[in-house]
Amino acid sequence: EQVENPQEQKILRLIEQLHAHGYSYVSIAKRLNKGGLLGRAGRKWRATVVRDVNEKAQEGRITVPY
Repeated sequence: EQVENPQEQKILRLIEQLHAHGYSYVSIAKRLNKGGLLGRAGRKWRATVVRDVNEKAQEGRITVPY
């Protein structure tokens, strides 16, 4: 699935970058929430959701046009 929404693209890139720099899923979720960035369902981020999104991106199941 290709992510078309620009806000979702921004969030996905941020998750990938932060995780690549050694941030934990908990710290990424906290950072997203602190920045007011909500998930697709309009809810605050949880570490498990950040992990799932990142794993799907790593597996190529969701992609962002760079």
